[in-house]
Amino acid sequence: MVRQIFIPNQTTLILEIPESFVGKRIELLAFEVEEDSSIIYKNIDKSEKLNRLNESLEGYKVDLSNYTFDRNQANDYE
Repeated sequence: MVRQIFIPNQTTLILEIPESFVGKRIELLAFEVEEDSSIIYKNIDKSEKLNRLNESLEGYKVDLSNYTFDRNQANDYE
């Protein structure tokens, strides 16, 4: 079974299928799905994907540049 979710950027789609499907009857379905975090953006370069990822994580970033870890304080239970 092959399942792929993506956003097309034109009306023509070329689909590569596994070698094991060649010569067999297969079924292809296309329907709109709700927003999903596992969407694969076809025909988008890596820098654009990285920009979209950074935008989606903007509210969750934490600055740890000044963080120090003190093992003695971490184990002080008093």
